[in-house]
Amino acid sequence: MRYRQEYPSYVTTSPLTPVNGVIYCALFATMQWTKLYLLHDTSGAPYYTFQASVLPLSIPANCKVQLTRQQFASNYPNVSQQLQPILRDFNSKSRVLLYFGNATGLRILLIEAEKLNMTSGEHVSRSEFLVL
Repeated sequence: MRYRQEYPSYVTTSPLTPVNGVIYCALFATMQWTKLYLLHDTSGAPYYTFQASVLPLSIPANCKVQLTRQQFASNYPNVSQQLQPILRDFNSKSRVLLYFGNATGLRILLIEAEKLNMTSGEHVSRSEFLVL
């Protein structure tokens, strides 16, 4: 990575390999993240669907994390109505979001998060670990 000084904790986990679950678990333990929220944009490429379905299965059983899974469709006309309850649920259960989807869906997600005042730096999102 070119900006190691600027982003010292940047971790890439693509493409998905069998050891990714172990890598994720080690990262979650290091960061002391025990409650995680996985959000899958079903409008994204099949690659994201694959990752969103395989990742929970690849996390070792002894990994002490609670994972909540949700999905939305960023290309759906009422995407705001879909995301607001999901983001409220996320806010009540976790501060760490694993997002699986394309950049367009991420932009929509961040706009909705801003509307709910969730972009103060209190939350962490992984779409290469964005701080909300």
